[in-house]
Amino acid sequence: MNNKQDTASPKKSLASSSIVTAGRPMHGGDSELTLADLWLNIWRRKLTILFFAAAVLLLVGAYTFLKRPVYESVALIEYDPSSSASLGLDDLLSKTFAANDSDARLQTQVKILDSDTVAIQVIKRLDMGRNPAFAGELAKEITTADPMQMSFKNRDKLIVDFHSSAKVGIVPKSHILRIAFRSTDRKLAADAVNTILDAYLERNFETRYHGTQQVSEWLSTQMQDIKSHALEAHHKLVDFQERHDILGTDQDENIVVDKLRQLNLQLTNAEADRIVKEARYRLAQTGNPELLAVIVPGTLQVLRTQEADLKANLAQVEAKFGPAYPKVRELRSQLARLDGAINAEIKNVGQRLNDEFETAKKSERMVRGQFDAQKEAAFKLNRSAAEFATLKHEVESGQALFDTLELKLNEALVSAGLASANISIVDRGKIPFEAVLPNIPLNLGLGLFVGLFGGFVLAFVRESLDDTINSADQVESWAGLPMLASIPSIRTKSGRVRMLQPGESSSADLVLLKRPESKAAEAYRELRSSLLLSNVDRPPRVVVFISAFPAEGKTITASNCAIALAQCGERVLLVDADLRRSAIHRRFDLGNETGLSTLLAGTSATDIISAPVPELPSLFVLAAGPKPPAPAEMLASRRMRDLLEKWASEYDRVVLDTPPIFLVSDIFSLLTQADAVVVVVRAGVTRKKALQRLNDVMSRIHANVAGVIINDADLNLEHYYTGPYSYRYKNSYYNSYYNDGNGSSEKPKS
Repeated sequence: MNNKQDTASPKKSLASSSIVTAGRPMHGGDSELTLADLWLNIWRRKLTILFFAAAVLLLVGAYTFLKRPVYESVALIEYDPSSSASLGLDDLLSKTFAANDSDARLQTQVKILDSDTVAIQVIKRLDMGRNPAFAGELAKEITTADPMQMSFKNRDKLIVDFHSSAKVGIVPKSHILRIAFRSTDRKLAADAVNTILDAYLERNFETRYHGTQQVSEWLSTQMQDIKSHALEAHHKLVDFQERHDILGTDQDENIVVDKLRQLNLQLTNAEADRIVKEARYRLAQTGNPELLAVIVPGTLQVLRTQEADLKANLAQVEAKFGPAYPKVRELRSQLARLDGAINAEIKNVGQRLNDEFETAKKSERMVRGQFDAQKEAAFKLNRSAAEFATLKHEVESGQALFDTLELKLNEALVSAGLASANISIVDRGKIPFEAVLPNIPLNLGLGLFVGLFGGFVLAFVRESLDDTINSADQVESWAGLPMLASIPSIRTKSGRVRMLQPGESSSADLVLLKRPESKAAEAYRELRSSLLLSNVDRPPRVVVFISAFPAEGKTITASNCAIALAQCGERVLLVDADLRRSAIHRRFDLGNETGLSTLLAGTSATDIISAPVPELPSLFVLAAGPKPPAPAEMLASRRMRDLLEKWASEYDRVVLDTPPIFLVSDIFSLLTQADAVVVVVRAGVTRKKALQRLNDVMSRIHANVAGVIINDADLNLEHYYTGPYSYRYKNSYYNSYYNDGNGSSEKPKS
């Protein structure tokens, strides 16, 4: 036996170093979360997800089918912000009735429809406070139809319920307002939506009518003031015209200006006459009779003609008769008298022209004096033109404003009756025949979605709080130990095999004998192969199965592993080393009057080791025997070591089933003598901290840990998740390849 321990010493160091197996530290925790990890968690908690989803779906379904149906009636109205009913009062009333923005106007109408004022009107008209379909239990407390006569609490409750039932909105991309009301009473829904519509139209008409009336009254008052101011301005203008001799409404049309215009014309004529007469006077001063005859034709011209004729006759007579001729002297005398007459006439003409000139000068001076005086008066009038223009503008503007307001007043009186021209009813509410609530497909769909989502959340919460081992990957991650096999759940026709109680016996869990074609039987064969190949040169002869706590499947695993080894033709001894709570004798239907405890006590017995399986004569079983007073001392005794050496020489394999390591300290001595220690964990039962602590203990005592077996595992998860070369077998494939021997397919553990 010592030789075997020496040869196994290298494996001890290997087991000790297995704390960092696969590059994962024992206390390093889980690796990075992957999609495969998520799927594994979902698959492992599938029942949680399904039960939670089913519960939520049932609750939603019960609520949906038990809830009273709710009906909705809808009315449509068109509000055209561009339409005006003011007939010219838009500029004056736009700020009173609505905003300039179309969207703002539509939103304003929505707020009006959804206002408390409209709600109170509808509740009052339909007596909804005493209608159980609307007010519910509150209808028993209300004694009046008018909400304003109710208590504050009841009125507010009715208004809140009304707003929750009534919905007002804008139909997208239109000027149409949608009014909807929901109620369990289909007639009440239609009556309510139509009453909302009527109350809104009446309120809109009254508001705009009263607004127009207020504007009309204001206009009338203002017109009286404007009329008084206009009359006062007109009187001031008349007084100004009288003071300044202005006739008419134009400051240019007055006596001063007209007289100035006439004097200007007279002055121009006087200046022209004076210039002409002055020119004639200047010519007269030259004394030239020819020029004077031209200027002043008449006597002088006749005298000049006579003089010319006389001179011609004189010249003719003198030339004929000579100068001494009497006729010549007579002609000369006549010529002298004629010259005297001409000179006298020239003097008379000059005096006359001078008199005319002086008269023209005096006339010009007189006209110019009057003109200058009138011009001064015109200048004075011009200096008052600003005041005149102001007075005239005041009179004209007052008259224009009065006329405009009078026109607007007449228009306002007409528009008061057309205040709702921009609102038209598209559809009135009709009695609905189909309920809008509950929406059975939507509710069930949402219930299923919420149930599945909540199930996923609950599954991940449970997974995060779950400290148990569930898969081979977790074993390697948390303990750093190699996996030998994954044993599926063992099920029979009556259910899953459970831990035996005192006095009970069962061989149903010996699947290699009862159901050799089952998945569990194949898993135990895999365990056998893994155990024998753990050390190819020197396969372990003494194998000890341990677990952290009871009910983790250690006894079942040890028994089936012994059967699997025996089925290979090896002589195998299965020893029940759990002297406190033995169970192997009951699984093989053996007596427990004698066993390991009697051997260790020194009792000799030749038939104490039996072969309980006739078809498997190479399998020998040693029961635990009666419970001794000191099991730990007996297992640590020299006698136990001698028995192990003896059995190792007589049998090919010795398989020991032991008590839980964390409950008793009976087996620590056995662990140091074993060629291989197999740790058994149970999926969903063994905790990660327990496995880590167990591995720490094995490292401290330098036990030859061959690996870990995960018992009661879900093979679907294991084949899907463990190893890069594994693949997931479909349940149908398992059922067609394996058979549990009961005529029915096995189901994996949920």
